This record gives sequence, structure tokens and C-alpha cells, in this order.
Amino acid sequence: MVHAVISALTQERLFGELYQRMTLDAPEVSFDNIDLSILNDRLLVGLLRGALVTDRQMELLLTALRRHLLGKMVESIGMGSSAGLGCDEFLAALATQCFDNEYIFSITDQELSWLKILVDQVEGIAAETVLGAWLAMIGAYMPLCRLRDVADFSERRWSMPWDSLIGLQIRDLMMEDSIKKTLGVIAEVREGVSETVRKQYEENPFPRWVDLPGVAREDSLQAYVRGLFPAATFAIGGQNAPDILVAGCGTGLIPALFARQFPKARILAMDLSRSSLAYGKRKADQLGLNGIEFLQGDILALGGLGRRFDLINCFGVLHHTADIVESWRVLCGLLKPDGLMQIGLYSKIARQSVAVVRSYIAARDYPSTLKGLRKCWQDLMLSDDPQLKPIVNSWSFYSASNFRDLAFHVHEIYITIPQLKQMLDELDLDFIGFELDYPESKSLYRIEYPDDPEMTSLGNWEIFENRHPITFENCYKFWVRRNV
Repeated sequence: MVHAVISALTQERLFGELYQRMTLDAPEVSFDNIDLSILNDRLLVGLLRGALVTDRQMELLLTALRRHLLGKMVESIGMGSSAGLGCDEFLAALATQCFDNEYIFSITDQELSWLKILVDQVEGIAAETVLGAWLAMIGAYMPLCRLRDVADFSERRWSMPWDSLIGLQIRDLMMEDSIKKTLGVIAEVREGVSETVRKQYEENPFPRWVDLPGVAREDSLQAYVRGLFPAATFAIGGQNAPDILVAGCGTGLIPALFARQFPKARILAMDLSRSSLAYGKRKADQLGLNGIEFLQGDILALGGLGRRFDLINCFGVLHHTADIVESWRVLCGLLKPDGLMQIGLYSKIARQSVAVVRSYIAARDYPSTLKGLRKCWQDLMLSDDPQLKPIVNSWSFYSASNFRDLAFHVHEIYITIPQLKQMLDELDLDFIGFELDYPESKSLYRIEYPDDPEMTSLGNWEIFENRHPITFENCYKFWVRRNV
């Protein structure tokens, strides 16, 4: 969708000319003779507000425009003028985009100097006299909640487009701070790997999401699973009102999806990070999803939990624990006899390109600070190494938390399908099947293995993955149940 919108935008002559001039080796582009009102284009504003920009040329253009607008604004303030720049809608949308990508765009020392002038201007006068455009400009470089006396801006009545920006960068974050103070603890976070991982996600809650993708309301858990795996004829518990545990819920996207799919479900969403949990609860409250309980906890310490579940989801989490099998074993103890597990684990084969980037990062000792992420991000962009290109072309590359989770994670384990089979045997679990990201993978498997209509032979899948190494590019996503 992003690239289709950008393609449409570049058909407009003035914008198309600007876009085409944006290359890594291009000289500094001047916008002095450009009518900035063209930036208020509905398509462009909608793109910046609604999706992460995952296009290198567009990122270069937005970075250059941001620098130009900041310079013009500071120049205007120095002349005692409060005249606008003529692109209010774009400016607010740019601040939204930069907030959503967590300020991954590069920043020059000159911009930091200009930004300080603007921040001093805003903090040095009464809140009611501050211009919305000034706040938007600051919000394109840092979260507005970091400003002094930020509550004054929250309480003031703003016109659009400023009000939505104040909501995003101030009110929502104030709400999350309040939620953090009320979150309960279900199992204390243990020292070691768990505590290290917790700290990462306190700094960079992941994933940041805005809207729920469309999901169909399911009649029952059994109907949902049968839709995924038609050969799954065994009885499934929970039916219309399943008890669901999301172990490692992050920012609450998965429990929110379950709440939409199963409106009567009782959902326990647990995570190490209070920042992530607060984000998830705020989103759930705003969406009116009341069937989710958010609690802080550590999977390894959940053994004493006095509840059992029809479905346990642990997607993209176990490979960040100290020991996959021991953590998984704890979850097995929380599963009802006829319950199911939905698990996600990193594939060693599919993550080869990530392993290359992690080695690149380790060799150059980039810190996992925002400044370090920006520096690494720019260096990867400039690199001609073909082994690094898959990461640069990944959507996960275009926001700070996604990039950190992808390439800077403090602890992750990759496995192979033979190792997965060994784990299932050790935990006495029955493999139901993989959920595949690419429909063509299913078709191709059926062609290559017509004698396995249920698609449950892990031996076949091992051979298949070696032939088609990006099959599990995201991770091995699969369902299991207790052996009977």
C-alpha cells in the first residue's frame, strides 16, 4: 500500500520532481522556491498519518523537508514573526510519522541547535500563546511529552490538525503513565535474561500499532482452528468463551485481535514490560475491548498460577527466554487437557540475513541507544554489501523499536525443524500444523508432498525449508496440543 501511494504521488509533477532528486549522492536540495502548500496533499498527509514510510527516497525527502521547515521556523521566530509556513496539515502529519517511527530519521548538529532555540521559545512563554505549528515542529524531532509543563498543552483547546497531534504525543502518553501505576503483577520478573529483556522493552515497547487489522468474528475456538486446519477433527475446549493466555503480549496487539475474534473470551495478557502493557491497555480501552486483563509477569515464574487455559498464545517470545524448553514446560502446565498452544519461534535458516547484520553490528560496536540506532541505520543504508540488503528492504527496518527488535535484541535463540521436533517430543506435544505467511508455500508443499495431505510431517518440512529458505521468514508459527 505504501509504495502504491508513493507511486501515485510521484505522478504529480512538482512532488515527483522533488522525489526523483532524492538520492544518497545528490547535493543538498533547496526548497526555497517551492510553494509549501503542495505538501498538504491529502494523499501524502494520509500516508504519513496512516502507515510507516518504508521507502528510502521518501525518507530522504521527508528528512530534508523537516530540516528545511525547522530552519525556516527558527528564522521566522528570530525576526519576531508568527506567520505560518503554509503547510500545517503536512507538518502535523510529519510529526505523526516521526513519532510513529520513533525518530529514526537522521539529525544534523545544525538541526539540534535549531531545535533547542524552538524548545526554549515554547517553554519560555505561556502555554496559551504557543502556536500549534511550533509544537508540531518539535514533535517531528522528539515526543512532546518531554516538554516542561506539558499538562498545560494537554488541557488547552486546540483546533485541527493540532488537537490530534496533542492527543497522540501528550494525552496518550500521560494515560499510559497513569496505567503503569495501576498494573498488577502476576509473577515477579526474574534476574538475568528476563530482566535484561524487560529493560529493552521498557525503553522500546514493541510493536507500536495504531489500528487493528480486520478480523472475522469466530463462532467458536473449534471453528477457528478447523478453518486453519481442516483435518483437525479432535475436540477443542472453550468453544464460545475460551480462556486465553497471551504469554508475552507485548503492546497488546494479539490479545486485542483475540478479543475481536472471540467477544466472550476471558483473556489474560502478560508481559515483562510495564511500558508495553500500558500501551496495550490504553489501546484496548480506546477500542472498547473489555475482556482483557493486563498483568506483569515472567513466564518462568508462572508455575504457581492457579488458572488453566483453553488456548495459550506465545508468539515470538520463547526464543527470547533463557531456556526455550523450560519456559515452554511452564506453559504446558497451564494448559487444559483439551487445550491448544499457538507458538512462534525463530528459524535459524530464515534468519541468516539477520545473523549477518547482528555480526556487522557487533563488529562495529553500535550502542542500542537511539543515536546508535540512527548511526547504524544510516551506515546500513549506505552499504553496498549485498548480504545486508535484505534487512534494508525489510519493513522492520523503518522504526526504532522494530529495528532494535530485529537487529539489536539483547537475547535471541534460533532453532531448526529437527530441534523443534526434539522439543515437541521432550514436552510430549502433538504437532497440529504450521500457519504459513505465504499461500504459495502451502500450494508448493502439496505439490512436493502429495502423500502428506495434513501437512504435518516435520521431516518433509525440514527438506522443504532447505529448498525454500524464506518460507518461515517471520518465524515458525504453529499449533500444538497435548499428546493423547
